[in-house]
Amino acid sequence: MPEHSSVSGLAAHAMSAEAALERVALQHLVYASYHAADRRDFVLLRSLYTDDAIDEHGAFNGPVDDFIPWFRDGLAVFEATAHNILNTLFIVNGDIAEGEIRAIAYHRLAATGAEIIAGGRYVDRYRKTDGAWRFTYRSFVID
Repeated sequence: MPEHSSVSGLAAHAMSAEAALERVALQHLVYASYHAADRRDFVLLRSLYTDDAIDEHGAFNGPVDDFIPWFRDGLAVFEATAHNILNTLFIVNGDIAEGEIRAIAYHRLAATGAEIIAGGRYVDRYRKTDGAWRFTYRSFVID
């Protein structure tokens, strides 16, 4: 009989209330990041990452403190963006976690009004510090 999942932790299993709350907190982190991006709140966005975080986002691959200005400058050409979350999957192991986030992002260019829609997934790693989850690694994969 074939396995239903090749990723440990994704198969159906009982979940404690504490584990469910951790997943809700991770969802909030993800939602807050897209809220920050769409509202150009780069102070909020930076606060959602650990100090040693790495982001691989299209042409960018490097530390979060270099990613934030790169991302800010990249978004400047858009009149509007709307990041929409489709699915969130998390595997929590104590104060570290992994996630896969499916997303569709809408972008409208300020200069021409052209619309760009990109679909893909974020492959994330998280660490709980000072009682709050933060990104330690993000990688955007266009599917």
